[in-house]
Amino acid sequence: MRCLAGVPGVKSERFEEGLRPRHCALSLVGEPIMYPRINEFVELLHSKQISSFLVTNAQFPDAIRYSAAFLMISSSWSASVEI
Repeated sequence: MRCLAGVPGVKSERFEEGLRPRHCALSLVGEPIMYPRINEFVELLHSKQISSFLVTNAQFPDAIRYSAAFLMISSSWSASVEI
């Protein structure tokens, strides 16, 4: 972001707004709910008024049930196909 400071056409108020994130989508490589410090990270986001959005394949439902309070959860339900 900082490399855009002073670029022609970049409005200063929009640039400043971009430096203050408001939302965070947690859709890392692998299953994000399995990261050992995910709850700490979500609590940190919320303490800074940044919303959290978990993208998961719901492989570990108990981990989701006992995790931090995500503001939104999206899951994909993949099933094997028998040919």
